[in-house]
Amino acid sequence: MVRRQLRPRAPPMSDPAALHHCAQLLSAGRHAQARAVLARILARMPGDPDANSLMGIACAAAGEHTQSLYYADRALRAAPGDPGFLINRGHALIALRRPDEALDAYRAAAAANPADPDARIAITYALYAARRFREAEDEARAALALFPHHPRLVGNLAVALFHTARAREAVALLRDACEKHPHDLTLVTALAQFANYAGGISAEEVLQLHLRFAAVQRRAATPPPGWSPHPPAILRPPPEPRDPQRPLRIAFLSGDLRSHACAFFLRPIVEHLDRARFFVAAYMTLPLEDAESARLRAYCDLWRNVAPLSDAALAEQVRRDSIDIVIEASGLTSGHRLGALALRPAPVAMTYFGYPNTTGLAEIDFRIVDSITDPHDGDGLASERLLRLDPCFLCYRPMDGAPPEGPPPVAAPGASGVTFGSCNAIAKIDEGATAVWAAILASCPGSRLLLRHHGLFEDRSREHLRDRFARAGLADAGARLLLEPPGEGAAAVLPTYQRIDIALDTFPYTGTTTTCEALFMGVPVITLEGDRCAARVSASILRALDLGDLVARNAGAYIDAALRLASDRPRLASLRSSLRGRLLASAVGDQRAFADRFGDLLRRAWSLRAPQIDADHPPPV
Repeated sequence: MVRRQLRPRAPPMSDPAALHHCAQLLSAGRHAQARAVLARILARMPGDPDANSLMGIACAAAGEHTQSLYYADRALRAAPGDPGFLINRGHALIALRRPDEALDAYRAAAAANPADPDARIAITYALYAARRFREAEDEARAALALFPHHPRLVGNLAVALFHTARAREAVALLRDACEKHPHDLTLVTALAQFANYAGGISAEEVLQLHLRFAAVQRRAATPPPGWSPHPPAILRPPPEPRDPQRPLRIAFLSGDLRSHACAFFLRPIVEHLDRARFFVAAYMTLPLEDAESARLRAYCDLWRNVAPLSDAALAEQVRRDSIDIVIEASGLTSGHRLGALALRPAPVAMTYFGYPNTTGLAEIDFRIVDSITDPHDGDGLASERLLRLDPCFLCYRPMDGAPPEGPPPVAAPGASGVTFGSCNAIAKIDEGATAVWAAILASCPGSRLLLRHHGLFEDRSREHLRDRFARAGLADAGARLLLEPPGEGAAAVLPTYQRIDIALDTFPYTGTTTTCEALFMGVPVITLEGDRCAARVSASILRALDLGDLVARNAGAYIDAALRLASDRPRLASLRSSLRGRLLASAVGDQRAFADRFGDLLRRAWSLRAPQIDADHPPPV
C-alpha cells in the first residue's frame, strides 16, 4: 500500500520559489498548470534535477509513465544516487509494470538513506506487484523492526498476508494498527475490505467497520471553494414537470473499466441501455486503459479518464457534465473515488456490483442488489437504501473466443475420481472453507482439488495451503492438491475448467465472476449461502438458473451436496453439456432484457420521493 504517485524531492537546487509553486500545484491536483510552469523552467535549465523530478511526477499524474521515467532518469543523471530520485524512478517503473527493475531502484535508495522508511515501503510494494508475496511479508517484517508501527509498512504486511490466504491474520494486524492510527484512511479502508474475506466476523461488525471507514473518508473529503453539495436524493425536489421523462444523464465511475471482471458485467448495461432514455458517461479512475476500455468507450456517449483529478476536481467535473445519477462500481477496492462522492456532486448517487458490501457513506443514496443477495430482513446492514433488481442483480457477458466445455474429466479413461476445483482468489480461502473442502476430499476416494490463482506462484504459499489442509485432516494433502498459478490474461482461466468436474465455492466471500465462468464452462458450483451479500452472490446466480439444490445453508449440507453430485456421473455429464446454454438463456445471461430492467430501476429510483420509499418498503424496488 505505497502511494503510487511520485513524490518531489524537498529542497530544490535552483529557482526555489518557482519550483515550490510547482510542488504546490501538483499537491493540489493542478497538474496541467504545473507542467506548463515546469516546461518554461526546463527550457531555461534543462539539467535542473528538481525540475526534472517534478515534471516526472506531473507526467505520472497524467498517465504518461514512459515520459515520467524519462524525466526521473534525467533527474538522476544530474544528481546520481539521490534516494528521492531513485524512489521516483522506481515508481515510474512500477507504473510501467517493470517491478524487478523498480526493486533495484528502491534497494539503492534504501542503501543510500537507511533512516528513511519510504524506500522500504516501496520495496514491499514492488515485491507484491511482482507477486512475490512471501518476500514482501519478510521485507515488511524486517522494516517494521526498524520503523515500528509505521502505518504504510503495517498496511503492506497486511496485504502480503491477505494474498497468501491469511485474511484473518491480516484483519487482526489491521485492527491493532487502526487503534494506533485511527484516522489513517488507508488502514481503515483495508480493514473494512479484508473483513469481507475473514471468517468469524459478524455481519454487524463488518458494517461497523465500513461506517468507520466512511467517517474517516468524509473527514478527508475537501470540497472546492464555494461548493454546495446536492441534498440527499430522498429530499430533493421532484423533476421539473415540463419534461418528467427526459433522458437521464448517468455516469459509471470505476477503476475497472478495462480487462477486469467488473467490465465484463458492466458492458451489457453500457451497450444495451436505451439511448432514448439515457445518456451514458463513464469515468475511468485509473490510468490503465486497454482494449476492453476501448470497447466500452465505443458504447459510451461520454468517456473521461479522471485519474489525474483530485476528489474536489472530479466532483466539479461531474457537476459540469450535468450528471443526474452517478453509479460507482468500485466500493472500497483499488481506484475508488468515494472521496468525490462524499461531496455529493450529483442529485443521485448509487453503488453497484464492484463491491459486495455497503460503502458506509450516507452520501450514497442507493445500493443495487437483489432479494437473494440482500433479503429484506437485512436492510440494516447497509448505509444506503437497497434497490432490488430481481431475479438477479447482475448480467454476465462471456469473454470472446471462449473454448468449448469439453467432457467431464471424471469420464476420461483411467480417471481415478472426481476433480474438484476453485479459481477464486486464494485470499477467499478461509480456514472454515479449508476444513470443509478437506472433509469432502477425505470422503470422496480418488478425488483431487485443483486450485489456480496468481497467489500460488511461490513455493511457500503452496506449502502453506498444503499444511493447512493437512491440519484439517487431509492425510495425503500433497498428492490430492493441485496448486497452480494461472496463465497470462483473463482468458487463460477458462481452459482450466476443462480439468474440473465440480467447482467448490469459497466462503464467507463467495465467487461472482468465477461462478459465472464455471457455469459457462459446464462446471456446476457448490456454494454456501451465508448471512450477507458477499456470502450470497453465488446463491443468487445459481437460483436464477434453477440450481437451488447446489446451494447449501450450512457446512454439513455443503459437504453432502458435493458428495451427492460427485457420485452422480450421469448428472455431471448432463450439466456439462447444458449449463452454458442454460446460463445464457437465463436472467443472468440475457443481456438486452437485463439492460431494460436496469434502466427501469434507474428511472424508478429517479422518481422516488421520501414518502414513496417508505410506502414501497419492504417490497423490492
